[in-house]
Amino acid sequence: MDEITALYRIKLEEGEFDELCPCDAASVSVKEKRIEEWVALKPDLLFSEPGAVMILAQELSGEPQADLLAVDSQGTLIIIEIKRHWSDRSTVGQLLDYAAHLSEWDYDAFNQRWKKYSGKDDGDLLQEFKSFVENPAFEKDDFLKARRFYILASEADESVTRIISWLRDQYKLPIDFVPFGLFRSGEDVFLKMQKITVEPIESYGTWSGDWFFNTDETHDKGAWKRMLEKSVIYAFGYGDAKTKHKMDLPGKGDRVFAYLNGVGIIAVGTVEEEESIKASDESEKAGNDEYHRRVNWSFVVKPEHAVTAQESSQWGYNLPVRCTIGKMWNGKVAEIISKELQKRASQ
Repeated sequence: MDEITALYRIKLEEGEFDELCPCDAASVSVKEKRIEEWVALKPDLLFSEPGAVMILAQELSGEPQADLLAVDSQGTLIIIEIKRHWSDRSTVGQLLDYAAHLSEWDYDAFNQRWKKYSGKDDGDLLQEFKSFVENPAFEKDDFLKARRFYILASEADESVTRIISWLRDQYKLPIDFVPFGLFRSGEDVFLKMQKITVEPIESYGTWSGDWFFNTDETHDKGAWKRMLEKSVIYAFGYGDAKTKHKMDLPGKGDRVFAYLNGVGIIAVGTVEEEESIKASDESEKAGNDEYHRRVNWSFVVKPEHAVTAQESSQWGYNLPVRCTIGKMWNGKVAEIISKELQKRASQ
């Protein structure tokens, strides 16, 4: 028996249900270029940590290039091909053809393409990226060398799944299929999108249970002081369910490194609770989806003694400074940072 599922919009007060019916992009006049524009303008549609990704370019008419090019905090080039309908084996071939074409580009080619996209004629892509990851010493030789490949489409046939699995398993190629779906109810159209997890590929190290947390001074000045004083980390502004999901990621007993924007890692501690707790009524942001996670801070340093992103890079790991919270994919460097914070805490 075939499995049948349905999606409904619930009107809680009235107890009414509106079924959301699947629809294809053409029926609601959505072209591939429009989907491309959506992701370029609003990366959080596609990426788990939109602030951790820098969009480099979009496809130009007549240019043999993938629809979107981006770079993550590790300097890895992300290549995305978008199909509004069905994806088949020809799409995989098309994506790999674009990848082969891009392999011939030198830094100047990427720089010129980014200038055209960003409109920053006097800018420099690498300098912009260094500012983006707060690491002025990021090596040019490491920039855009590693690649990740994604097909974004509403559906894919069995050949796509088979080829992608073979490329990943047999040749360790970081390639994946990312599905999306459109639904309609009356005049309203809804988008369902699978997210790309912004984490470095395996070659950057192994995970040892350590987490990176950005105190996010951009939206909450002085947050780092309150977190250290109250022995917590907290986040808000993503919506209730999404904020809780983010703050629930570390497990009890996991180690967390607190990062201060533009400064560096200022503290390391251990998560004390099984899950996050919504802010109490006394909190200044109560009711605004703020969730706390209690942390026992092991070592805390003054901002002038922080471990910078540049230092971590020199030890062998580029910190994911644009993430709110994410795994630190290099246990060896995480241990070096912890010992360095211990030493500096006494200064």
